[in-house]
Amino acid sequence: MAFGTFRVTDKKCATCSYYQGNRDIKMNANKPFYIYAEIGYSACAINKSKQVLSNYKCLSWHLWPQIM
Repeated sequence: MAFGTFRVTDKKCATCSYYQGNRDIKMNANKPFYIYAEIGYSACAINKSKQVLSNYKCLSWHLWPQIM
């Protein structure tokens, strides 16, 4: 299984609270810095009929609460 690396400031599916794929946070100086998100299609919690990749962007983006 492959993972992509995204900055916590990226407004992409990997950093969105609606993303249903596997992901993990990489900390730097006790602050969230990178998100490691599974590469591959995942269901979107907002648009149930849509399959998204971790690097997609959309107008419904909402910051993943665990990043804060």
